[in-house]
Amino acid sequence: MKSTYHIKYTKVLIIFLFMSFCLKMLAYNDIQSNVKTPKDSPVTAWITDESSEATRASYDNYWALTRPDADQIETYDGFSSTRRFNCHGYAWHIIEGGSDRWIGYHYTTEEDIYMTDGSYVQVVNEMYPGKVSWGSGDHSAITTSQAGRYKSKWNEWPLMEHDWDDTPFGTTNLKYYVSTSISGSSSVLCNNSTRNFSARNIPNADYDWTVGPGLTLNSDGNYNTSVTANSSYSCETWIEVEITSPLGGSNEDVKTSPRVGFWVWVGTPIPGISGAYDPACHCQTFMPEVGEEYYFWALTENPSTNNSDYYWKIYPPAGANLGYDYTVDYGKKIYFTAPVEGTYTFMLKQNWTCGWSSFAEEYREFFGFWFGLLFSPNPTIGETTLTIEPKGGKAFDENAGWELEVYSQAYVLKERKTKLRGKSTIIKTTGWKAGIYIVRVKYKDKFLHGKLMVKKYKP
Repeated sequence: MKSTYHIKYTKVLIIFLFMSFCLKMLAYNDIQSNVKTPKDSPVTAWITDESSEATRASYDNYWALTRPDADQIETYDGFSSTRRFNCHGYAWHIIEGGSDRWIGYHYTTEEDIYMTDGSYVQVVNEMYPGKVSWGSGDHSAITTSQAGRYKSKWNEWPLMEHDWDDTPFGTTNLKYYVSTSISGSSSVLCNNSTRNFSARNIPNADYDWTVGPGLTLNSDGNYNTSVTANSSYSCETWIEVEITSPLGGSNEDVKTSPRVGFWVWVGTPIPGISGAYDPACHCQTFMPEVGEEYYFWALTENPSTNNSDYYWKIYPPAGANLGYDYTVDYGKKIYFTAPVEGTYTFMLKQNWTCGWSSFAEEYREFFGFWFGLLFSPNPTIGETTLTIEPKGGKAFDENAGWELEVYSQAYVLKERKTKLRGKSTIIKTTGWKAGIYIVRVKYKDKFLHGKLMVKKYKP
């Protein structure tokens, strides 16, 4: 039997620990950093400063002596005690994969949101895995595989594994909760395919399943079910379940689970085609030139599709008689150089969850310009001479006025000249940042494009 002195000493020490705990809560520089329940309800939470090693050691030692039948669980740096999280933060957030948080200072009820918004449903007896809420001491714990043995964090004191009645938080008004979350894949479901879903199997509970558009519910009333994707839908949809859990007598807890959202598809979505893009500036041009390299991009519903899941075909212009067509059998992005002038046919299909799509088809016209741009020097440091260079025996019209624009890769206009005469002009680049610049010339009714590289001046 414990002595009267020992009992009084223990009570005084507990009161002292509680008072020091409350005073320290006011002294730390804690930062509010809210979290969310599985049903996406906001919960006020805090990132809290750590206690000193001396304080943590004293707490560990005290509770090892006071509660010898409870096992301390190490948290950080060889200690069990920590101020990084409390019981509510541990039981409702951290154990579910969340980061360290303190939920509910003192006797606030922030943790009650988990129990009321549908993320969890109350059950009549403890279940594993599950949660326990102490009405008598504003405390939370998780169950273990051993009935009546829980894990919980004791304020800024140790993280403990303990018997249900071996805590400083009382032994009355314990309530038990389990998750309402649905087990089942949220990936794309192809038309006429079936998928299984299940909720927690709670003794004597009722289950009412509900599905969104494009789905047929195959069974109801049990903790598991299956759905089939209808053959005429391509849309985003969902499944959820309302659980009615009996609590004894006429009492019950009714909660609706978080939704599992996914897509159902008829066939496979047909990708789009975007291009042509100039690799030098990663900008789209609507007058691509023969002999220049451009790239084309697949616009897809699924950005994670592998390169091998795209199939391209590019056909030459009608009557070109090249003797072949271009087939590129992989890549979300492909590079292409047109050998002759004309309209090319770009075809693309995609292999996704529900198989290969039909071909998308786009047309791009490539222009055979007979004038090019010559820079001397290129790269340049301070200035370069730009010359319009005729090709294929064409002659430059000395009487034709022309215009010049120079852009950075960020589309910032660096220089503009108008009413130019003669086929050459000087572009001064002193003070420009090193990099590639896009030069555009309007000569008669044609636009000519070139790339000028500016290097950094080194004295």
